[in-house]
Amino acid sequence: MKRILFLLAFCFLFQISFSAISLWNDSIPTKTHHLSKQDFLNNYGTDDSSRALVKYYFKRNKKAKFNAAIFTSIGVLSSFAFDRIILKNSSGGWSVIVALIIGIPLGLLIFESAIIVAFNIFRWIRFSKKNLIKQSERYRAGEALPKRIVRDRRFLEYVKAEKR
Repeated sequence: MKRILFLLAFCFLFQISFSAISLWNDSIPTKTHHLSKQDFLNNYGTDDSSRALVKYYFKRNKKAKFNAAIFTSIGVLSSFAFDRIILKNSSGGWSVIVALIIGIPLGLLIFESAIIVAFNIFRWIRFSKKNLIKQSERYRAGEALPKRIVRDRRFLEYVKAEKR
């Protein structure tokens, strides 16, 4: 036990001592996928379509992150409620009927939230900054934007706003 505490204390102190030392110079440029929205607009926003593309990607990415976080919490809370209601009330009689009436919707909610979380994680990856960089570089090289983006009404709203 003393060895484990000593090892933990040693690791903690070792981490603190190196975290106070600045090994990196601030003049090192950041990676392009770590840029902010404004930096993306400055670097890749050459015309109205490219600025709309940046805004579109950032909005879709932010919405996917938010939805994934919300539905993950809903799924976790429903699974706790499911555990408390169904698994703890198996004594018989009316409690089983009440548990089933409440448990079936909770089970569906858990299943539904898992599907929605998986879909939003996919969207989060699909509309990541790295994919935005790839798409912007393709657009700069003269390739057309994909039809799924050009036909999206949200993208068209951003293009209309940029043309004003």
